[in-house]
Amino acid sequence: MHDTRMVLINSSDRTSVSPSSTDFTIEFFHRELRFSRFRVRKVVLPKTLYNINATNNVVSFNDGVALTATLTNGSYSDVDDLATELVAKMITASAAGGSSQTYTYTYSSVTGLVSITSSGTSSITWSANLVLAKILGFTADTASGTSHVSTQRVNLEPYPYFYLCCKQLTDQTITSNQTVEATIQSVNSLSHAFGSVVEEVYDYTPYHTLGSNQTFSKLSFRLVDHNGELVDLQGSEIFIELEVM
Repeated sequence: MHDTRMVLINSSDRTSVSPSSTDFTIEFFHRELRFSRFRVRKVVLPKTLYNINATNNVVSFNDGVALTATLTNGSYSDVDDLATELVAKMITASAAGGSSQTYTYTYSSVTGLVSITSSGTSSITWSANLVLAKILGFTADTASGTSHVSTQRVNLEPYPYFYLCCKQLTDQTITSNQTVEATIQSVNSLSHAFGSVVEEVYDYTPYHTLGSNQTFSKLSFRLVDHNGELVDLQGSEIFIELEVM
């Protein structure tokens, strides 16, 4: 019969060389952490990631010359705020490129579709930024014209799930890294608004089995989105209850 223990992991206790609060290592000094099975019991994290960030904030378009417009990073909870930012940055880029076209938008709360209109002919290359395209409801590049209408409803929540991954378990006795099943838990984000606390409890999650008991000096974790990209919580910390036996 194995004893079950709860290991409390707080990203604020990470090592000084850890890149961030969502890509971190916890070291266990002066004590032995030995187990053969483990599972995540609880994950608590603030939902402070931006839906527009450095990975998806650029739109490519052409109104006589190839241009890019860079949106301001942030959490856009309103369609009008995001669409206003988009057309404003397209107008700025067009002026800098010499075309000086104007851009406007309309949004239908009934259909959930966005229409972007230009004062002259233009085309938008959404395939260069599929994440932003999906947020605004576009599924393909638009042909040259004065009106560009999305084909799907706007979805300001680009992260349906977060995934908690165990990057490595370091065996203290043989000083080598053991690769464990990459994703150890998924966390629903759709039901939580920006600024709220996401708290998921997993009472019936099966254990991950390592085989025989092993001794560990450190555990490393990463929190990624559904595309496998590291999540940026803007400096906020995460908390994990790890059950071992």
